[in-house]
Amino acid sequence: MSRDTSALAHPKHPHAQRQKKAKDQAARKVFRDQVWQRDGGRSRVNGEILFRSHGCKVYRGNVCHLQSRGAHPERALDPTNAILMSEYHHIMSDARGGRVLRLTDAETSEPATDATRPIRFTLYDKAGAVVWTRVS
Repeated sequence: MSRDTSALAHPKHPHAQRQKKAKDQAARKVFRDQVWQRDGGRSRVNGEILFRSHGCKVYRGNVCHLQSRGAHPERALDPTNAILMSEYHHIMSDARGGRVLRLTDAETSEPATDATRPIRFTLYDKAGAVVWTRVS
């Protein structure tokens, strides 16, 4: 009895996989560099100088997507969909760590979707009370 294998997926050649991975990494680096350059190496949340590599999450810069990569994969490498902020603030913007940092359009109060427009940052404590708000 012969088995039909025409419908089975054939693995990609390992060299082709490495080339695709290298191309994807290069595109992500260009994207991150564009965000770092546009924001001048400073956090959009509080204007602090950030570093690409630092032992403290308050000073280590992260590129934060305004619209998630999962929900909007077409904007994953769009610099207008990302801002620079500290890892500390990035954790709060993802609602990790108890406090919540909300990012809204400063003019419409809708969720922020464009890094070239003013953004309102509002930090809430665990009880939901506003701790501070800033516009950048």
